[in-house]
Amino acid sequence: MLKFYRRWIHTAVFHSLGPVDLWTGLIASALGVLDHFLPELGLMTTYGWQIPVWAFAAVITVRLLLAPYWMWQESQKTLLVLRAAVDSNQNRAEAAAAKAEGFKTLIARGKELAREGVHSTEEYAAWDAKYDSWAEEAKEYIKNNEGHRAAGIFRRGSMMVVQRMQNAFNDDHNARLNILWEKISDLTTHYENAMDEKRIWAADK
Repeated sequence: MLKFYRRWIHTAVFHSLGPVDLWTGLIASALGVLDHFLPELGLMTTYGWQIPVWAFAAVITVRLLLAPYWMWQESQKTLLVLRAAVDSNQNRAEAAAAKAEGFKTLIARGKELAREGVHSTEEYAAWDAKYDSWAEEAKEYIKNNEGHRAAGIFRRGSMMVVQRMQNAFNDDHNARLNILWEKISDLTTHYENAMDEKRIWAADK
């Protein structure tokens, strides 16, 4: 409660001047000017000095009455800023979740492709075409979500030791399978990063 009263008085005293303050000051000044040039009006009597005092008291009284409204206005502005921040964090969390879901889908399709049986030259040719299509789609997805540099790293891969895969049809298929699993690992890293990003933004809501 004491904190509220301190804020109330602070707002009443230090809030920027408004029309009430302006007109009160102008009226008090006008009375002084009129009394100077038209003394016969008798505006400034023995108690004329009280006019500025009462004017000041009127200003303070009006400002004290308006202070709760000004405080409400400030609270509304703060609330709007906080809501905007929450909405922004929620949007970012949802964007990160959507991005993670895209990586998850590509990983699942890649694993399905890696485990697909190939038993003839014709089947390998069809498999190889599907691999090229998947790799290109994954590269474009990374480029659109992580940038050109990450897409370039995904496309180039790394110099790795080639392992013999049990389901390899021939040496070319074996080499492709090694590259495929490497790319799946790269996608998994992107997926985990996207999930971490989602958790961070969701925690800030």
